[in-house]
Amino acid sequence: MKKFAKILASVIALVLVASLCVGCFGPEAAAKATVDKVFTTLKSTNTEKVKEFLGFNDGGANADMAGVELFTDELLELIFKNLEYEIVDTEVVDDDNVNVTVKVTNTDMGPVFTDFLSEVTSYAFAHVDEISNMSDEEMMDLTVELLTKCLEKEDLETQTVEIVMHVYREDGVWDIDPAQDVIDAILGGFVEASQNMG
Repeated sequence: MKKFAKILASVIALVLVASLCVGCFGPEAAAKATVDKVFTTLKSTNTEKVKEFLGFNDGGANADMAGVELFTDELLELIFKNLEYEIVDTEVVDDDNVNVTVKVTNTDMGPVFTDFLSEVTSYAFAHVDEISNMSDEEMMDLTVELLTKCLEKEDLETQTVEIVMHVYREDGVWDIDPAQDVIDAILGGFVEASQNMG
């Protein structure tokens, strides 16, 4: 009888441990870990991984998004210098899909682009002849230079928005859907601000 009791206790212990592990590694925990990994990557200096996540690399989901060509390594680091996030809620849709609500704070790109427009205007008036003879590549370099100057300023305004990130599992790997509205929110409204400028 003692032997049966020990076996029963061992089975119960295994079931408890197994159920705890399922809770630890279930869809909700996996989705939260994926979101944490994404934001850790964004705040890192690994700009190739950042571009891959954002879908900005060749053939990526957002490769044709407005302003993508401006994202140099230095500019990405400046854009994400004020990035903070907090996971607010999760909704498990099924074992392979979770919607994660995240509160994201980053530099508000609206005022940055207003400042940038002022810089461009000042430069244009001071260098009329030079600008009229610039190649597309030189114009792009100038744009990045002036935008970098605006982002290097101290005490830039920040904005906080709530976004819903769709986290999914495909072939056993968890990833996020880089929807343009999510990416724009993470970038502090960069895409919307650049579209409003033009």
